[in-house]
Amino acid sequence: MQSLDNMEQQLLGQVTLPSGIMMLVDFGLMDLWTHDRPPLIPEGILSEDALRSANDGADFFIDGLHALEVGRRLGRQPHPLYIYDIPRHGVEDLKESFQRLLEEEGLEAELIELFERVPPRTRVNQILEHREGMGEVFFHGVQAVVVSNLPKNRPLSIIAKRMEEEEFAEHWKEVSLVIDETAEIASSSLIGHVAVDRARLMFCDMNAAGAWCHNDSIDGLADFVFWGRDALRLSQKFNAPHLERNVYGWQDQKIQEIAELGIQVQKHIDKHRMVVATDFRPHSDHWRMLEKIYHSELEAAVIEVNDSQVCGFMTSWGDGFFPVLAERDGKGRLVQIRIHLGNEATVRGMRLVNPR
Repeated sequence: MQSLDNMEQQLLGQVTLPSGIMMLVDFGLMDLWTHDRPPLIPEGILSEDALRSANDGADFFIDGLHALEVGRRLGRQPHPLYIYDIPRHGVEDLKESFQRLLEEEGLEAELIELFERVPPRTRVNQILEHREGMGEVFFHGVQAVVVSNLPKNRPLSIIAKRMEEEEFAEHWKEVSLVIDETAEIASSSLIGHVAVDRARLMFCDMNAAGAWCHNDSIDGLADFVFWGRDALRLSQKFNAPHLERNVYGWQDQKIQEIAELGIQVQKHIDKHRMVVATDFRPHSDHWRMLEKIYHSELEAAVIEVNDSQVCGFMTSWGDGFFPVLAERDGKGRLVQIRIHLGNEATVRGMRLVNPR
């Protein structure tokens, strides 16, 4: 059996879970999370055509004598009875696949398009009920992992362990939410996979997910920064302060004023074909988390959202689908939730990108 007490582990932070429900999610994708509202993607994230296709999409329910079996065989999404976020151009393909399965297997079921789109928070309830308290929740092509019945009245530690191989010594092997630090791990089972598309993850309370402010400024302020080959020359043109290393710009400015200044800077960059990267940063929860992560040696941070602590960190491997495990003691009690980051697939992918 494996003990949770390990000198090589490092503390990334602590989380609090007032609702007792934890969500593990790529917090760079939280602009897609509408919580208890219909799953409509806001403007500015996708192209106009892609946005229209996504927001005109449909959610489906599978009913009938063999509904569960049909849903499992289709294998489209975590909950076998629901299929969410099908863009309008994909509806006919789904219906054809569904009908073909019924005919080939002699099964009885019906694919019903729902009159109203299903909010992500409702999907959480559905998967927790179906999977006995833990599982994947699907939204807009990606999935998070949710776990319920966790301690509500005390902080839980997030610990991480580096890879043993020298070539990957700076990468995390695993990151875990610890429920009982004194327990011995006797067994592990797969909860599901968490999808990462922005190289970052977050443990948070379900109510904090609903209160998360991704793009809007909380205090009415924003930053505009730039860096790159021509950054110094650009800073001299606009008298922009030097912030750190090769980064210049303005911080803690009124959002309207900094937005107008950013437009002027961008026009100058385009006109003179300057090699500069820019970033407009409203003081949102997303910005608060990233700001602290950027100044952390462990690339991890804790912020408060909706009266609870949430912990975010960089995966150290970039993007991917990472397995999430429920680990239990000899009596079957849940003692740890572990993300296996440095698995065979991620190691193989990193070696392909960075061959020796």
